[in-house]
Amino acid sequence: MACGTKGHISRGYEFNDAAVAQVKVGMPVDKVLNLMGSPSTIATVGNKIFYYIGQHMKKGSHAFGHTLIEQRVMVIAFDSQFKVARINTYNLKDGVLVPLHKGETETESLDKGLFQKLFGGVGSFSPFGISPEFKPTPSVSGN
Repeated sequence: MACGTKGHISRGYEFNDAAVAQVKVGMPVDKVLNLMGSPSTIATVGNKIFYYIGQHMKKGSHAFGHTLIEQRVMVIAFDSQFKVARINTYNLKDGVLVPLHKGETETESLDKGLFQKLFGGVGSFSPFGISPEFKPTPSVSGN
C-alpha cells in the first residue's frame, strides 16, 4: 500500500510484499513474527490465527468523508504445533458490508460485583493457548 502520498491516508498494517512472499505453510510462528512483525489482531479463541489488516484511503473534504480505495487482509492460521497451516489473503473486492445493529447484547457482567468486573480476568491471558500452569518437562537425551 502506498504511504504518505498527498491526499491519501494509510491505516493499519503496512504490508511488505517481499516478507509476505516468504511466509510458507509449515513455517514456525516465531519465523512468521520475525518476517511480518506483530499482527493487527489475533483470534480470540485458541490464539492460533493472526490477522494483518491494512487500508489505504483517499482523503475527503471533512473528517468522515474519506473513501476506502484499498484494503488488504492476510490471515495466517497455525496448527497445534504452531506452524503455518493456512494462508489466505483478501482485498476490498472480498469484503462484505455489515449493517450496524443498535440493539443490546445481554452479558453476564450484570451478576458480577465491582471487584470481579475489574479484576476477574487478571492472570488468565494465555498466548497461543498455553495454560499459565504449563510447566515444561525436562528432556532426557541419550538413552
